[in-house]
Amino acid sequence: MKFFYLTAIIFCFCCCSPNGNFSADRVTPEKNNIAINQAPAFGRIGWVYSHNNPEKIYSANIIADNLLQFDFPHNGGSTVTLSIDKTKRKNRALINISKGQFGAGIDGSSITIGFDNEQPMAFKASSVSDEGAAVIAIDDADRLIKNLRSARKMTVQADFYDAGEREMNFEVAGFKWDN
Repeated sequence: MKFFYLTAIIFCFCCCSPNGNFSADRVTPEKNNIAINQAPAFGRIGWVYSHNNPEKIYSANIIADNLLQFDFPHNGGSTVTLSIDKTKRKNRALINISKGQFGAGIDGSSITIGFDNEQPMAFKASSVSDEGAAVIAIDDADRLIKNLRSARKMTVQADFYDAGEREMNFEVAGFKWDN
């Protein structure tokens, strides 16, 4: 269900023009004068916050600035989304890739996260059982949130199945989390 909401949010930002008119071709690289290996313009909108009142879920989502390129069958550019959620008094941090798979045996392995010009830190990561290999959970979400509050940029390095380690860059300035 969370994937559906995230997909709907991304769809809205991709396909709606500033004046509210629906436009399916708005974010093509040619129209936005960006290189193919960069994220489309909607990747730079910053943090998107939402609240699901009946389930008392608060979330903040941001899309990485760069597209990841993989070989077939995941070729064509993959977007990466960082989601911070709060459900029933517990914070959770997820990284979701649109196409591709995080490395096999991700449970208990580490990913590296750097904030601004600080020394990168290791964070334990786990698979999210109902989401498959396209989503991982950062085990210490509270430590991640603490660092996000003062950071302007975040770089994540993670291992991907049959593709090795890749780097994902996020412009995280302005992150607010009081939940």
